[in-house]
Amino acid sequence: MRLPIDGSLLNEKFWPHIRTQTRSSKEPPAAVMLMQANALKSGPTRDDSARWLKQAFLIETNNGDTHPCLKDRLRAMNRVPAGVERGEFPEAPPRPSQTAAEFFLGSQADVGMQQLSEEWSRAVAEQWAALHERDRKLAEELTALEKPANAEELWTRAVKLMELRDEDAAFPLIDQLLRLDPQHVGANFVRGQHLLEQDDPRGVEFIETAMAADPTCTRDGCGLLYGYYQRTGQREKLRPLENRVDAFQEEANKAQHERANITAADQFLPHELKPEQLAELRKIVSGEPEIVSVAVAKKQVRYFPKTPCYVIALRIKVATLSFRRSSANQELTGRVADRVKLPGNFLVFVDEQNLKALAKKIFPVPGATVYDRSVPGPPPLA
Repeated sequence: MRLPIDGSLLNEKFWPHIRTQTRSSKEPPAAVMLMQANALKSGPTRDDSARWLKQAFLIETNNGDTHPCLKDRLRAMNRVPAGVERGEFPEAPPRPSQTAAEFFLGSQADVGMQQLSEEWSRAVAEQWAALHERDRKLAEELTALEKPANAEELWTRAVKLMELRDEDAAFPLIDQLLRLDPQHVGANFVRGQHLLEQDDPRGVEFIETAMAADPTCTRDGCGLLYGYYQRTGQREKLRPLENRVDAFQEEANKAQHERANITAADQFLPHELKPEQLAELRKIVSGEPEIVSVAVAKKQVRYFPKTPCYVIALRIKVATLSFRRSSANQELTGRVADRVKLPGNFLVFVDEQNLKALAKKIFPVPGATVYDRSVPGPPPLA
């Protein structure tokens, strides 16, 4: 009965706390195993213990499990606490006065933990340093976003705070964003996930709102709901979720096929990119001297229409007498594609040979030409 409690203590409290130390230290802690031992010996709060033990008793063994659930293990030993089958759960067992390591190893237990700590520190040193540098850069970027001016900047700052594992600071921004945009996908998902992790039923509505606004997050959203319903004993809601994910996967496969096949026979719509997205795209292509013009449009799609599928056509000009590898166009589109950051899916291609028919469909779309090297400055927006 202590296993699910101690496992949750480590996964939800101890290791997340260790991770936050990358913000202030370039090196991992020197005695992490001793710290872990002390955390396990002290144990969680009474409320956390009760919540985690209740969750463990409500979970049922299913086909995806490698081991029986807690209730099945206790049932096999004829030790299921009285009242559990009626939804009455026992208090968490008391913490042991002496650990197995202390009993068997005596004073050598601390020596062993220190050796394990040193091995762990060496193993994670490179990754830790990279995370420290990443956190430092995130902190600098957050300083530049000290006073977000709009919903997009609010979301950007909230995401960076969460990446720094500072969720307490991020949630006021999430709530502010939801007041500005109640349908915001990311904000609804984050708020719903946080509530469901606390087994708060209010999280269901937030997750459902996120999935309604962006069906592509259905699999992840249903996964959160599944875990919540399983932990809280609402088994009658699990099968409908499984069916829902199956239906989503079928539609996702069709959407993937639809976006993987782009031809001149498709219908294309204006791109509707934001000014800052266009500015970044122009900056990317202007650094490629062979590119003389660029057009962007959206393929009209049937599945997940809220998730755009952009098509970016490049027209190039190469010196007649210059030597050029046969793979040069592929390398060019690869460089551009690696740097472009757009929502949804996108295809980058060069207007050449068998793709000329496709380019002839893209360039005439209203507002499609977003870059023309022969024209000073950006073209007017449609």
